[in-house]
Amino acid sequence: MEMTISMFAKKVGTTVRTLRYYDQVGLLTPDRQNENGHKLYTRKEWERYQQIQVFKHLGFSLADMKEKLKTSAWSGREMLVAQKNMLEQKKRELEEVLATIRRAEALYDLEGIEEEDLDDLLFVLLDAFRLEKRQKDALIAHFPESLLNELFDYDEDPDVQLEIDKQAAYFYKRMKNALHNNVEPGAEEVQSYIKELFSSFPMKSVPNVVDELGDIEAFFVEHERLFFIHFPERLQKYMDEAMEIYFRNESGEEDGT
Repeated sequence: MEMTISMFAKKVGTTVRTLRYYDQVGLLTPDRQNENGHKLYTRKEWERYQQIQVFKHLGFSLADMKEKLKTSAWSGREMLVAQKNMLEQKKRELEEVLATIRRAEALYDLEGIEEEDLDDLLFVLLDAFRLEKRQKDALIAHFPESLLNELFDYDEDPDVQLEIDKQAAYFYKRMKNALHNNVEPGAEEVQSYIKELFSSFPMKSVPNVVDELGDIEAFFVEHERLFFIHFPERLQKYMDEAMEIYFRNESGEEDGT
């Protein structure tokens, strides 16, 4: 069996362009040529093309395909196990992405917040959702698990998670409006927004949790990249100042001062 590239492309159901690309990258390069110098595809190339399609179906990259096809010194079982593990990891990553999208999408059905506000906040939310698992892993690696259980008990409850996301969206809108209206960060109105946000968490007060964790400041310095969320600069400074006042007041109340 000998075929030109166009005949072979039609036979196997691909394109000439694809075959030329495979030839260019050294994945499928025919050895034989006809009298006109055109490359000929034989049963050998057909078998190799079949292998490429199987590897492609299993999710191998072109580089991995080349490595596997260069040698026969590999175990089929080991290849399948390794590829299965890689695909399962990709599946978990895709499920995390879908969960992130669903969480953000659910906020657009809320009453009391305009789509324009959510559009303004969308990338901040998506970035925060994206970092959550890495934040949790970093905390678990650094602090006693007994102190963290209360922080993460709500992870598996989508209703509680939605309530927290909702309160975060409302908080953003309120703080944005307060800044626009030149309300002082220490004003009772602004401080009530922060208190309401933290009271929506299914755990004891955040200041108490922070106190129990101990060397939290050193931890956040080390892992700043995981916890720094980019809000608009003026709003970020405004919220930072309001939060600082809130925690200072909470600490003073607990000390009885």
